[in-house]
Amino acid sequence: MVLDDAGNYTNTVAWHCYATNNNWGVLTAFHKSNPKVMQYMTECWLSPLTSWYSSIYFIMGPLQNWAAGAMGWTLGTTISFGPYLPNGCNTCRGIVEVDLAAGTYIKTLDYYFFGQFSKFIQRGSTALATTGSYDFNPGNGVQTIAFLNADKSRTIVIYNGFGNDVYVTIAFKSGETWSGPLYYYSLTTWVLPPSVVA
Repeated sequence: MVLDDAGNYTNTVAWHCYATNNNWGVLTAFHKSNPKVMQYMTECWLSPLTSWYSSIYFIMGPLQNWAAGAMGWTLGTTISFGPYLPNGCNTCRGIVEVDLAAGTYIKTLDYYFFGQFSKFIQRGSTALATTGSYDFNPGNGVQTIAFLNADKSRTIVIYNGFGNDVYVTIAFKSGETWSGPLYYYSLTTWVLPPSVVA
């Protein structure tokens, strides 16, 4: 492994997620062995052929397991998924799709999913240990991540993969609680003020 032979020159690793059944716990295992090495999920495919929640999973899963960030492959494509190399991905969709003939573009669903994380989780934030995430089968369950931002506000991102609305309560170790609805098949972001509980 590169870190074994050149650990003094390597402080960051990148992961790709093209396995059939991704196990994000691999990132936690890697962190335990290499706690000073930063990790990023740098390449997962976006496509109309994948489930609506697939981009949520490959952002949230790594962030729940010590990744410092996640991004998709690719950022922008035409409406026919180009350009791509021969034998490349001819169904990869960008977070922005450009219609060259019309001179227009659209922001895809993935654009807004990425925004739920990137707009509200501040640079330099600290991930908080959380419990309460459950997957009953692919896409069916509730997943959450939480961050303490530099300004002491807290960002909570919650995915509801159920076909019905659910009402959740988030409890902090301090005893402070926040509650609200999660609409069915949704991604919700709460930005909470700094804690007033000592």
